[in-house]
Amino acid sequence: LTKWLFTNHFPFPLTVTCYSNLISTLWAYGVKTKFWQNRHQYQHQYPSRQQFIEFILPIGFLVGFEIGCSNLALKLLTVSFGTILKGMAPIFTFFWGLALRVEQFQWDVSISLC
Repeated sequence: LTKWLFTNHFPFPLTVTCYSNLISTLWAYGVKTKFWQNRHQYQHQYPSRQQFIEFILPIGFLVGFEIGCSNLALKLLTVSFGTILKGMAPIFTFFWGLALRVEQFQWDVSISLC
């Protein structure tokens, strides 16, 4: 359905992503205010400005960028090739972890990824 939308009718994948995220945010807020807040009392702990800038903002930006690129890829690539690339995501993640020295090389992980 998404491939059909981007190819033939609405060639703006980032606009669709923004609209989808807006609708998801509104639904989450509605569910939280209607169901969660009345049943569970909790103390709000907001992140500091520094924590927001260093952690939350980059994660949100990169997740949005990834979703936008994924939607843009649907416009440019075939669905089967896009599925192959998404299936290779654990391999790319492991090798980036090795390159950035976040992960240590382990044979069992390498074999399970192949």
